[in-house]
Amino acid sequence: FSDNMFSQELLLTYSNEKFTALSGLYYADIQNKQMRAGTFNLGFFLPALEGLDGETQAPLKEDLTNYAAFVDLSYQLTPWLEIVGGGRVDYEKNTFTRSSAGLVAPESGAIIIPALDENRTTENNTEVLPKLGVVATISDDISLGFTFSEGYRPGGSGVNLAETLRSGEA
Repeated sequence: FSDNMFSQELLLTYSNEKFTALSGLYYADIQNKQMRAGTFNLGFFLPALEGLDGETQAPLKEDLTNYAAFVDLSYQLTPWLEIVGGGRVDYEKNTFTRSSAGLVAPESGAIIIPALDENRTTENNTEVLPKLGVVATISDDISLGFTFSEGYRPGGSGVNLAETLRSGEA
């Protein structure tokens, strides 16, 4: 198993008496490689071969590239009321490559399951994730706020596990 990752985030901030801003850019490049290997009872595939073992190898590789731009803003509308907002645009490209050496009986060299050629799937996703809220300051110790935001968790290539979360927080 090998896992390589490079990521970089650049941030820019600004503030004055009423307004604060944080903006940034994000980049990540990730490669995962692994070799799955195993021994199987061939009787599972052909009952006449019960008790004999077969061996297989299956290399897997995942390449993930992620770009994002984001901003987080806050504006003091009155001495007690603040408006917050922002968003993120997230782009992800995920390429998953897999193949298999098949299933071979090592004693005889018999091929039980033929080798599979390399198969590559690529998923491209772009998500726009907004954020909007308000904060009321009651006293130095008490504030009330509500924020609506969306989050995103990408799925894998070839398997759609992506989900978007919409959240309201008070």
